[in-house]
Amino acid sequence: MASSDEMQIDAPEPVVLEQQSIESAITSNLDLIQLAIQQFDVRFILRALRAISSIRKRLPKGQEGRSVIRSVQEARSSGSSDKSTNGVKKVKTETTSLLPEEEVYLAILEQVTYFDAKDYQAGAKFSLDLIEKIRAFNRRTIDALGARVYFYLQLFHENLDPQPPSEQSPVFDIREKLLSALRSAVLRKDQETQAATIVLLLRNYISTASITQADLLVAHNQFPLTASNNQVARYLYYLGRIRAIQLSYSEAHAHLTAATRKAPSSSVAAGFYQSSMKLLVVVELLMGDIPDRAIFRQPKLEASLAPYFKLVQAVRTGDLHAFTKATTANAAVFRRDGTYTLTRRLRQNVIRTGVRMLSLAYSRISLRDICIRLGIESEQSAEYIVAKAIRDGVIEATINHEKGFMETKRAGDVYATHEPADAFHERIQACLGLHDECVKAMRFPMNGRREELKTAQEARDREREIAKDIQDGDLDEDDVVKMLMLYAESVRLGLIDNEGISHFVTHTSLHPLLTSRLLTTVILSLFVTFTLFLWTFLPQWAFLAIFHRPSSAAFFNTIFLVLSESAAITALLVEAWFIDEQLVDAFDAVLVSRGYEEIVRTHRPVEAVLTAGSQGSELKRLGRPTHKSVYSPFSLRQIVEFVLLLPLNLVPYVGVPAFLWLTGYRAGPFAHYRLFKLMEFSKQEKKEWIGRYRKGYSAFGAMHLVLQLVPLFSMLFLLTSATGSALWAASLLDEEKRREGERDGAERRGYGGRSYDAAGGEYLDDDMDEDAALLA
Repeated sequence: MASSDEMQIDAPEPVVLEQQSIESAITSNLDLIQLAIQQFDVRFILRALRAISSIRKRLPKGQEGRSVIRSVQEARSSGSSDKSTNGVKKVKTETTSLLPEEEVYLAILEQVTYFDAKDYQAGAKFSLDLIEKIRAFNRRTIDALGARVYFYLQLFHENLDPQPPSEQSPVFDIREKLLSALRSAVLRKDQETQAATIVLLLRNYISTASITQADLLVAHNQFPLTASNNQVARYLYYLGRIRAIQLSYSEAHAHLTAATRKAPSSSVAAGFYQSSMKLLVVVELLMGDIPDRAIFRQPKLEASLAPYFKLVQAVRTGDLHAFTKATTANAAVFRRDGTYTLTRRLRQNVIRTGVRMLSLAYSRISLRDICIRLGIESEQSAEYIVAKAIRDGVIEATINHEKGFMETKRAGDVYATHEPADAFHERIQACLGLHDECVKAMRFPMNGRREELKTAQEARDREREIAKDIQDGDLDEDDVVKMLMLYAESVRLGLIDNEGISHFVTHTSLHPLLTSRLLTTVILSLFVTFTLFLWTFLPQWAFLAIFHRPSSAAFFNTIFLVLSESAAITALLVEAWFIDEQLVDAFDAVLVSRGYEEIVRTHRPVEAVLTAGSQGSELKRLGRPTHKSVYSPFSLRQIVEFVLLLPLNLVPYVGVPAFLWLTGYRAGPFAHYRLFKLMEFSKQEKKEWIGRYRKGYSAFGAMHLVLQLVPLFSMLFLLTSATGSALWAASLLDEEKRREGERDGAERRGYGGRSYDAAGGEYLDDDMDEDAALLA
């Protein structure tokens, strides 16, 4: 290898080499974006966005950086070459113009150059124009890129003068655009932009001290469960700040703890971790806890948390003088961090801590000594503070008002209280939450269900063949065996009401739906069953005895026939007159519990769940329906077919299974009539949906009819069937989501044909560092 002196003459300029390296990195990311469009896989776009952090470190600021970007744009649009994307696949580019996604990606890099050069005015104007261009494109593959554009739009405007919380701040002007983007994202099922705009609106409201509006935004919007880890961490941080200001310290502590756990461990986003820990330390102090000393020894937190460490020392010892000194000396730091108001609330905690330390040190102490040690103005104030501490359970003591002293009671055993169990329960909840998030983040093979789809199509063909043979009277022994095997296969698939029964029994929040109409339906079921057995059993038995040998078979078939008639009449009367509303509520409540609130919200309001600890009955979260709500409509055709199929019971042995299967074949799709209304399916979409799951609907309808034959329990099994149909609907919707990746570029109604998966690659996001640096 030649020495550096020999190479110095022919070596290119370092600036040229650096520029070529930057252009090569940008071109590689553009290849990823093109590959994402070809395969309709948003993960490649997310990988290109994560690479902005490394490009930003080398990209020149201002006009020089934009020149590099424009040179890449010109070379990309004018040339044609074969490029390799990370050795994964050869991508041939022969276009004369850039794709919209590539244009937006390059525009994001231009936003970065404006921001790094602190040219906020030009960057804000450029971002507004870019947003209008994105809305004009209206392409779902731009959604992930558009979310990043809105992020920089907020950063530019909050750095313009006058800065928040001034009422003339430019951040007020972009709220309308952010709200419009949120509405569009919800309608298009664009969860990436939805998560980004919710976080940016919360940041916008908090920066201008509009806490009430921020709280209303959280209450009326459901944060997407599939949002990226960065957005979830930001959302939890802002939600924790809102709850801390509203004095809900327990909820704030839960949100901030989750935010710090989701914060990246690398030094790239240390600013966000520091801001979260600052607020978490203050909230723990307000809750009466003392943060662990190991927190302040972490290398990336030691310097930033130094003022808070002095604050913790003052609160821990109950030294009011040290507390006042710490808050006065670091007032500027607390104001910059947005924690000054919260730290001022700690004065009462310091006093209570001081009183508790005195109660532990002295079995008896005068009120005058308390005044001297805590720096309180008068004995009357000291007496009031001690009395309040006793009432709040901070100390176990009594006050002797005549002699003016406080006497401490004997300390009890902490293990005799609920405190150890509560701490253990909190750790268990954290582990369970981590497990649930890991399960949600799991990825499944995209082509794993193709064989199952092929098997399902063959099963539907066999069903049609058997139904035709039964109607023509050409049913032989092989067909009977085939039909029984088909029924056993449906039972194996688990599409029966058993899951609905177990879910209804174990979820006590659904029990009021049963108890509200229990007496009426039991009396009605008894009356109908008793009347039919009294007047129709003997004539039908005599008639069936003509066709059955031995006569015992006719006896059992008659019992089944009378129970079928009784179930049909009871279900018709009960479902139409008494419990149709209960069935709708049960169906909607189960969908809400499975995370499909947005679907239910199209026909009735659903109260939002703000924290995991506040989750309660999904039934209580449901409001009154805003549209006509019917669980299963009245169908004259179904009744006529039921009557026409009753003679099948005359056929020995195979008549009853044939009757059950054919009745379930017609009645099964009515179990999801409510789902079709919520999804607003057209007639063709509903037909295609039922065709895909025809075997399951037939099995579900057959089992539903069998359960209705049980006397006195018709209402119970109607509710469990509604619960089971809702659980099945949720699983089918999950299955439809997994199938989206198999439809190359096809946009299905209600899901948009997109798949958001932020997995892959090293976690890097320096925007969170900007987020923390600009919180004030």
